[in-house]
Amino acid sequence: MNRFKKRHIELLGLIFRHRLIFDIVFWLVTFLLAYLFFKGYLFVELPAWAFSISLVHSFGSLMSLPTLFRPKVMVYFTKRLNAFAESKSLFKHIEFIDDVAIKSGTKPLSRFLSKDDLWDEEVIWHHPSEGINLIENLILSLPDDHESSQVIKSDLIIFLDALKKASDAGLQFCILVILGDENVTEARIRKGYF
Repeated sequence: MNRFKKRHIELLGLIFRHRLIFDIVFWLVTFLLAYLFFKGYLFVELPAWAFSISLVHSFGSLMSLPTLFRPKVMVYFTKRLNAFAESKSLFKHIEFIDDVAIKSGTKPLSRFLSKDDLWDEEVIWHHPSEGINLIENLILSLPDDHESSQVIKSDLIIFLDALKKASDAGLQFCILVILGDENVTEARIRKGYF
């Protein structure tokens, strides 16, 4: 199993321990209160807005579950930079991409994968020149006969542009596996930027 997929499994475990435990407790309390109210055991009338908020939260949590199983990789920088790069195809085809890199004599793309400071883990930063050289080599080395070569190349070009901007700005980078979309609370916790 490659490093990206191992990281995906680790992140699922972290999310289930943190977020889903809160959601499950929230759902249980909501449904317990609703059950007690409708059975007549709860004599205090629940405000309609409280039950509505509970239903909206529950619906939102359920709708976000599928995104946990569609991971993507994103370039993460030490400081804010106007260079956004994400890809689901690079995550999906990382074994193929790493094989191409190794056969062409360079190190694998997955070596830039880091732990995530969102989960209080230590981020390992890299100089953009390392990533630029690797991605330029990968773009030239990718065979055209692979089913997803064009998508992979276009995503690599987006990553390459982001790393060139980081190099010009003197920033370091790493690659993170991300599940779902970033929200405002997560952005405030993070020490780096996408």
